[in-house]
Amino acid sequence: MASINPPLGQSAGRRIGSAALRAPQLVMSWEDWLTFAAAAITFISVAVSLQQANWVDGMPAFAPTVIGGLLIGMIAARVKYYAAAIHPVALLLGAGVVVLSAQAFADGATVADRLADFRIRMEEWWAVVRAGDISNDNLPFVTLVHGITFLAMYLAAWSIYRWQNAWLAVVPAG
Repeated sequence: MASINPPLGQSAGRRIGSAALRAPQLVMSWEDWLTFAAAAITFISVAVSLQQANWVDGMPAFAPTVIGGLLIGMIAARVKYYAAAIHPVALLLGAGVVVLSAQAFADGATVADRLADFRIRMEEWWAVVRAGDISNDNLPFVTLVHGITFLAMYLAAWSIYRWQNAWLAVVPAG
């Protein structure tokens, strides 16, 4: 016998709302997102203190490098494959993050101009290093600090999400 009260379908708004709530779970669970938020807050505070040290006038912000390192590390740690195959790809992406962050310190009106200036100045710096001379350019220092920051964030995310060890993530930030 047929049911007297047919099941009522969900409204379009409720279906969209429940789909939006499930969307982040496609990548990670809510515990992983909460852990990511806590790590981001912790490491952005480290980035802000690095920024306030004012080692170089006009040093680009560290927050994009921190977030990029955490995101790349989190995604790399979640890939179920050999670490030896994952790390080179992740570090290549990280090099892109570092160059895009450090190019803000280079001279030029557009991003393309700053990237060209970045490349020229880094080539000049490398020639000076090979010659054994001294360079007064701050761009290599800015790039080095952003690179170390990325590596620390990548290792932090890897240790949190792949090794489930938060201490290895927090100790370098201290």
